[in-house]
Amino acid sequence: MIDKSELIRIAKKTGVNHPEIVEQEYVNGIVIDALSRLLDKKDFAIFGGTCRNKAYNGLRRTYAPNEIDSYFNTNRFSKDIDAFINPELNNQKVIVEILWQCVSDISNRFGIQIDPTLIRIKDSWRAISHKDSFPLPCVDATFPYYGPLFNPKHPPSRIKLSLDSNDPPVMDTTRAPIYHPFSDNGDADLVANCVAYPELFAKKLFALYNFKAIYPDTFRDNFGCFQRAFKRRRINNVNFFGF
Repeated sequence: MIDKSELIRIAKKTGVNHPEIVEQEYVNGIVIDALSRLLDKKDFAIFGGTCRNKAYNGLRRTYAPNEIDSYFNTNRFSKDIDAFINPELNNQKVIVEILWQCVSDISNRFGIQIDPTLIRIKDSWRAISHKDSFPLPCVDATFPYYGPLFNPKHPPSRIKLSLDSNDPPVMDTTRAPIYHPFSDNGDADLVANCVAYPELFAKKLFALYNFKAIYPDTFRDNFGCFQRAFKRRRINNVNFFGF
């Protein structure tokens, strides 16, 4: 596990000013990696803003200072990890068993302590648009973690997973390296199972169109997706702009 001082230094240097946000990014990547290594990409794949930030941010993996500044100054950060999970695995008992295995892996590889007895699973709902009379059911899993910033005088921070089986990926899912600009990256080499980039972009455009209000996070995600697509023009052999 990295040192507390590293998170504080990155927070000050990048202007985030909240080390807790940097720690959340650190732990989110580790949790996604543990789940992606345990489950096949056909059974588990992240999507949404966290997917764009961690797997499709368009930055090289050299971690030059200006790239780290760009990542923490231009991305939005969420405590939730949205992911598709195979319907055959999407029941509370199986999810608890999966998370128990992930907890062990995270503790052994990174030293982040998670008490598996504090994992909480509940049925929830995810709205696709404001027009939906009946949101899609999903399963929410939350658990506390004891990271570099843990203070015994305060409650631990929490990770939230929102697992959805009702909106399966249309395109083949893929595995991408996670942007992890921390000192343990050389040993970590994190990866993420994720939806294909064109599908991620399409979902973000759909959200922008369907919701009544234009939320800053949704607009920022679409802008980031467009920037990456315009730079590359062709992604996974899909020509976005016709040239």
